Amino acid sequence: EFYKHPNLIKEVIHPDDLERWEDHMKFDSTQKELPKIVFRIIKKDGTIRWISKTVKQLLDNEGNFKGWRNTDRDITYRITAEEKLKKALTEVQKLKDELEIENLSLKKEAKNTSDFPEIISKNPIMLNVFQLVKKVASTNSPVLITGETGTGKELVAKAIHHLSPRRSKPFIAIDCTTLVETLLESELFGHVNGSFTGAVQTKTGLFKVADGGTLFLDEVSNITPAIQAKLLRVLQERTITPIGSTNSIPIDIRLVAATNRDLREMVAEGSFREDLVYRLNIVPIELPPLCEREDDLSLLITHF
Repeated sequence: EFYKHPNLIKEVIHPDDLERWEDHMKFDSTQKELPKIVFRIIKKDGTIRWISKTVKQLLDNEGNFKGWRNTDRDITYRITAEEKLKKALTEVQKLKDELEIENLSLKKEAKNTSDFPEIISKNPIMLNVFQLVKKVASTNSPVLITGETGTGKELVAKAIHHLSPRRSKPFIAIDCTTLVETLLESELFGHVNGSFTGAVQTKTGLFKVADGGTLFLDEVSNITPAIQAKLLRVLQERTITPIGSTNSIPIDIRLVAATNRDLREMVAEGSFREDLVYRLNIVPIELPPLCEREDDLSLLITHF
């Protein structure tokens, strides 16, 4: 259609992107490749799609210039996902700004922590954590809790759940270090009867068991790349597919993950997906090691 009507492409390109597109298309045979350009088109029904365009030379076997190869990819889904992520990060920054104001008073006086009966602390850093937990509990944003072993990551995850509107629904916790990949996948997503050796009956996965509530993935850094990909798809699509099934099941969960490792370092090493880190780390909560909470020593001695 565009070959028959060359000006048609100019009619469908978004007016704000047309001049940039025309400048991009001014090239000659001395250029081997043009930088990518991303622009918008307007469909007949009025919807807008985002297009990524690349242009490369076509050469014959002798290296003579023959023409150009244009590749256009629809990246609307990616752009939409990025915009949603930016919006979520903006909301998190707003929460952080509000917390900075509240922290001024926290440094002067320890506030009541009755909402956290299982966590014993008057440490200023932990009091800041309590306030952040109260803030994020009412949202559905994923939370990533980091800290050394024994700092109370699961207790914080439970507090997020019990302070949230999901408190009447299940809180399901699973330690990702205790199961091999195949068993972990079955535990999380479930399976249908006969889907693999030993699957003698249909099993409901923990994602579905936690529907309406909170799923806590402890030591999420231990999941394999294959499970990472499936987890990313769950966070994007809010559906799961049991092993051996072709039917997607919608779920409504709040995901809280925890790790004692630096996921950014794992991304650099190539052992953890960067896009999954972005999805998990919408609200980061870092717990201080016990050696930095000396002011809690008398409280802990009294408690124990």
